[in-house]
Amino acid sequence: MLSKMKISTFFVLSALILFSCEQDDFGPAQIRIMNSSNIDFDEVIVNIAGTDHNYSELNAGEVSDYITFEKAYRYAYIEVSGGDQDFILQPVDYVGEKPLSEGKYTYDLDLLDGQSLTLALIKDE
Repeated sequence: MLSKMKISTFFVLSALILFSCEQDDFGPAQIRIMNSSNIDFDEVIVNIAGTDHNYSELNAGEVSDYITFEKAYRYAYIEVSGGDQDFILQPVDYVGEKPLSEGKYTYDLDLLDGQSLTLALIKDE
């Protein structure tokens, strides 16, 4: 009888742990690029989770169309070519980062002193 009680207790505790775990709260995120710099971008490549997405040309002050990512974060690896220069935003990793929840976002790109690429995340709608 005692072993049945231990088994029942084990299953009840396992079920409680399983159902109390936080569910993944991320969904497909639609991301567009805003060029807030004063130079035209000839090419913008965004890489999230090993997948490259090319946003093509993006003139100063323009905003791209949205591209859907199954999982995205508040920052990404980004390569920008423009004004005869290449700029790279290189995150170290995504450790401790939570994926973005389902929705529309803008990666607002700018150049700090014309030298360093910066990114600000904007939640749209």
